[in-house]
Amino acid sequence: MWPLPFVVVLAMAGGFTAEMRAELEARASALGIAERVEFTGWRADAARSLLPMFDIFVQSSHWEAMSVVILEAMAAGRPIVATTVGENAHVLEDGRSAILVPPRSAEALADGLARAIEDRSLRRRIAAAARDDYRASFTGEAMSRRYADMYMECLAGRSRVRKNAAIAQPVSEERR
Repeated sequence: MWPLPFVVVLAMAGGFTAEMRAELEARASALGIAERVEFTGWRADAARSLLPMFDIFVQSSHWEAMSVVILEAMAAGRPIVATTVGENAHVLEDGRSAILVPPRSAEALADGLARAIEDRSLRRRIAAAARDDYRASFTGEAMSRRYADMYMECLAGRSRVRKNAAIAQPVSEERR
């Protein structure tokens, strides 16, 4: 293992038991990195208080749905290394807005993280692309605009259905 050029902060989300935390702390100690790892526990203000401190955001989840913390990391302009779980592969693009790796592969995660650590230019590019994607697609304004467009398309489709009402109406029992 090479010397790390920055402090590693591990922010543990809700759901970790005291036993899990003790096991992780023991592993950090056994690896000789305990002084470089901070176990913060769940933080309601993590997007404001922790993300700005990160040089690289890593999500090593084995399962996610739509990950809010990925959106928060994008908004914060942090380079992201994440697993291809849930919607991550639809929200992020490997090599452009993130480094994506398969879940449950410590080797792939370590390789992705090493790429991010070693290549400052890559970190800057993926962080900027992720922030741009967030602003274009995931802000309240962008999402409202997409919903409005969708509703307008639905209304336009409905008016076409009205013009062809005989075709669009279900067949009544009498006409069967």
